[in-house]
Amino acid sequence: MKLEVKRTQLGIDATNGELYIDNVRECFTLEDEVRDGPKVYGETAVPAGEYEITFRTVGGFHTKLKKYYDNKEGFGPGWHKGSLWVRDIPGFEFILIHPGNDDSDTLGCLLVGQTQQDLDKNKDGFIGRSRAAYEALYPKVRDALLAGEKVTIKYTNLGQVEPEPVNDKIVKKEEHLLNKGDNGLNVKFLQNLLLSWDSGCLPKFGADSDFGGETLEAVKGFQSSHGLDPSGSIDFMTAIALSKYVKE
Repeated sequence: MKLEVKRTQLGIDATNGELYIDNVRECFTLEDEVRDGPKVYGETAVPAGEYEITFRTVGGFHTKLKKYYDNKEGFGPGWHKGSLWVRDIPGFEFILIHPGNDDSDTLGCLLVGQTQQDLDKNKDGFIGRSRAAYEALYPKVRDALLAGEKVTIKYTNLGQVEPEPVNDKIVKKEEHLLNKGDNGLNVKFLQNLLLSWDSGCLPKFGADSDFGGETLEAVKGFQSSHGLDPSGSIDFMTAIALSKYVKE
């Protein structure tokens, strides 16, 4: 079983994303902020990469969840077999997938929910109906682990570029976070970052949540000024360069 967290919005105090299981969307996610520099305890998302998930059957969190579900109607003893533990993350210990609502609940862990608040409105992030999301997710992963399947989770940042072997050659497969024609809150977030870089780069429409021609030209201008390929699409390197303009 393969899980993937696609981080869709990098904020100053939190990170929004979506969780997929075997390429099927499962729920929203919330983590601490992504940092380029040294880890800050309790304030740092795990590094992008792929890790194995196993059960953790000791510790306070496991004990708390087991007691809760052992006594919850419709669940009962045996439903909770162990916390979902993301293993062998460099510099991190005891990273779990669990319910919670904002970045004060994370401490590097992955929170899941059925609703999600835009980080432009709340820098700490918020996901709702977290118990419901966890109760839908947990049995799928639990049953795969009990069946002896290897379960992994991959964390992917905005527009991450990965090498992939094809015909014994390494090629780059590019995933773009945003392109011309997209719209919505993530486009508005992008436009606000562009305006932080150059307040006059969107003179006609501003941050209107629509990735049109004006935003395309602004992205190309930003990429050119930062020594990047002026493709007009938001890829991994462009996202990293833009993250420096997140307002503190």
